[in-house]
Amino acid sequence: MKSEVEKADHLITRYPVGYVPPEDPSANKEIAGGSFGTNNELKWSLNGAGYLKISGNGNCPDFDSFSETPWSSHIDNVTSVIFESGVTSIGSNSFNGTNIYGLTIAGTVKTIGDYAFKGCSMLSTVSIPEGTEIVGVDCFRGCKSLQTVTFPSTIKEIKESALMSNGAMTTVKFTPGDITVTVGNYLFAQCYALKDLTLPTLMDKISEYMFFSSKMYYLFIPNGVQSIE
Repeated sequence: MKSEVEKADHLITRYPVGYVPPEDPSANKEIAGGSFGTNNELKWSLNGAGYLKISGNGNCPDFDSFSETPWSSHIDNVTSVIFESGVTSIGSNSFNGTNIYGLTIAGTVKTIGDYAFKGCSMLSTVSIPEGTEIVGVDCFRGCKSLQTVTFPSTIKEIKESALMSNGAMTTVKFTPGDITVTVGNYLFAQCYALKDLTLPTLMDKISEYMFFSSKMYYLFIPNGVQSIE
């Protein structure tokens, strides 16, 4: 009951301290932001509801670590990240090790960089849009709450360990397409809960250690797979 909750000594929620609900008048007010990129062609904006929007036209630069990103000092206030139409890549380490809950990627994004979302422990679902072609090394590795990942028919390459060590992940689906997908080693290694896997229609190989320490009971390998390492 509401009265009992209000009297509780503490509350447990999935929202960060200072969370502002979307219906609050201050939710859409920008609380931080700025320009970045090679020629400041991109903009980042964080509102009171915790939505971090990245907009503009061009590539998001690679970062040597998350601490180098322009939004690093505000990450405790971020709930969801939105890459808007016009952004053509997501830089390496952009949100490495953060606690974001939601992720939206526009179809203009062609490349998701190395370690971009590695260790994002609160992500539960990732849908990579049509248009994306490359997913980098360790991109979604160690996202302990991640359960479902969907890849588009436009995907060309998924690099080493991109989905490794996701112990809660049950479902991965590749949308059928006419592109031969290149896959890196250790792709599904240590994904203990994986049971619903749809591989690409065309794929260069079952890579080395692709299912290392996984516990799958059934695997269908399409005719379009060229080799098994």
